[in-house]
Amino acid sequence: MLSNSAIWKGNLLGVVLVLFFLCGSVFPVSADLVGQTVATVTLTKTEGISSVQLDQRVAQVAAARKKAGLSADGVDRKEVLDAMIAEVLIKQAAERSGISIPQEQIQQVVAKQKASIEQQVGRPLTDSQYQEVVRSQTGLSWEQYTGNIREQIMQQRYIATEKRDMFEAIQPPTEKEIQDHYDAHATSITNPEYVRLKQIFIPTISMNDQEKQAARERLESAWTKLRNGSAKFDDLVLQYSEDESSKYRGGDVGYIARTDQRVEKTYGADFFRKLFSLQTGDYSGVIESNVGLHILKVTEHREARILSLDDQIAPDNKMTVREYIRAGLFQEKQQVVLKKALDAVVEDLKAEAEIVVY
Repeated sequence: MLSNSAIWKGNLLGVVLVLFFLCGSVFPVSADLVGQTVATVTLTKTEGISSVQLDQRVAQVAAARKKAGLSADGVDRKEVLDAMIAEVLIKQAAERSGISIPQEQIQQVVAKQKASIEQQVGRPLTDSQYQEVVRSQTGLSWEQYTGNIREQIMQQRYIATEKRDMFEAIQPPTEKEIQDHYDAHATSITNPEYVRLKQIFIPTISMNDQEKQAARERLESAWTKLRNGSAKFDDLVLQYSEDESSKYRGGDVGYIARTDQRVEKTYGADFFRKLFSLQTGDYSGVIESNVGLHILKVTEHREARILSLDDQIAPDNKMTVREYIRAGLFQEKQQVVLKKALDAVVEDLKAEAEIVVY
């Protein structure tokens, strides 16, 4: 797999959901919490930051550090407070500038976050299921969650507008930079073992023993026809398979990686071992997984290997390693400039604001 240092995407506004101010949370603290005031910020209006809000943000930062594998101890409260003050300043400045965010852009961000969660859990979520995930993980209502997204995009658009010249000055990576990065990480820029397969599938999770036996007999009948040459695999898929997502593609379910633990857990270790024991053109016969009965046909079996610069990053992704590194290096440069632009904007706003820290 590609190294973490090479996992990048994007353009300037693709940086929108980076943890705000480098120590904030994707979900800012609720403004209605009470507690002793620790700071007031006045640019266009006076807003207070309470001790309860600061404690909650410190806890969020600690939790984020822990999730990232870093120490959750010793979070600097002053740094966190400074970030919260900066957040208020930029929010007020963005509002003063009349920046507005269309609902369609908020929906796009929500859709991307939802897709990310779906990838983690390994299944699609309905809108109501995703809203419940948001409530359970953040303690925010759906209105608060989408409102926070609107504010974050607005604030970051303000930074991009005020310091546009800094972002426009970013130069794309040179071929030498791309080659140097590849040379430094070549041993970790790899593909795992892959198989691409077709299947005839009958789900059995909700079946009783008698129904499972009947399903097995149906697939054994299909397997007999395939072995004696009386029917072709693709025709048997249409006749027998109950996998609607692949049935009309000849049973093709795409590529599966040896490292895909989600698939292994879902279908079972025995099924996974059997799958990767098959070579290109092999059939499995009737086999059982945790979710049903299958007849598999492996249409391609790729061994693990180190990728060259002009290889695709994955069999089902046309982006090359060169393009991937170029995009990543460019985003790295954007992140550096984003931090500098943020610092510059905050300093400008502090010069005209009244800030009191208690």
